[in-house]
Amino acid sequence: MAVPVEAARTAVDWVWSRRFPFFPAWRLRGLRLVASDVAWARGDGLELRGPVESLLLISTGRPAGLAELDGPGLALAESRLGLSARP
Repeated sequence: MAVPVEAARTAVDWVWSRRFPFFPAWRLRGLRLVASDVAWARGDGLELRGPVESLLLISTGRPAGLAELDGPGLALAESRLGLSARP
């Protein structure tokens, strides 16, 4: 079931505005997350692009979100989320 885009954007904004419990700015340091389906971006560094729902998942530490993402920051994101390569 897909999350409505605006709801996902609201949720990812909330996650990035807090330090606890997800720590996305620390966990995903060195990455620039860019949504492909809504105007939203956070971070600095290698770009990681995809649906805002997937960016929400990785911002909360869930590697399942990586399947929909791509860009030069993908390998770094995989390593930060404990994966060595995409399945």
